[in-house]
Amino acid sequence: MKCCANVYIKCYRIPTSCFHCISPDKNYNATVRRQLATQTDIFFYPLGVKSPYCSESIDAEDPHIIEGELCSKYPMCITLFPNLQGSTFMVRGCFESILRHSRRNEEQLQQDGCYLLRSLPMYANTVTMDYVVCTCHGDYCNTMPMPDVLPKPYSFGKSKILKVYMNEERNVLQLSTSNAKFMFSLSSLVWSLMLLSFN
Repeated sequence: MKCCANVYIKCYRIPTSCFHCISPDKNYNATVRRQLATQTDIFFYPLGVKSPYCSESIDAEDPHIIEGELCSKYPMCITLFPNLQGSTFMVRGCFESILRHSRRNEEQLQQDGCYLLRSLPMYANTVTMDYVVCTCHGDYCNTMPMPDVLPKPYSFGKSKILKVYMNEERNVLQLSTSNAKFMFSLSSLVWSLMLLSFN
């Protein structure tokens, strides 16, 4: 937020602009499409901004037919996609228009970076789906391409959020160092218990 030196003049904030689009979901089966469209704990499903270019890297100088939107509350942009192998589904937009209300209050998500979030299934015949959320500050900063998703196994443990980072040379997502150490410790503990059970 920028404030004028004169204390009698009201503070103002220049709105942040973000790319705003959603990929067509026709590549998925009916079950996955329903799960993407009906989840209520991660993101709002944008309407009227579908673009086949949404999951590609966006050149801010030549953004194809990608729309933009002004962010009125948070000076942040977001890129979101399911952690599914071979995924082509991506959502871009303002932090406030894409993320659900309960997720916006997560302080960790208000820091620039990528995070893995778990969505609980709404129906008995659907599985838990995880989403990657990448946040950034600045006009039209949500330009990243679709990376290779984070491979399983991984564990959320007691946390609702896993910090991940982008290996830009390989265009792949990886667990952050702290999460990787936790997974290594957990794996070592499991192996130790298995060895003890055989003795």
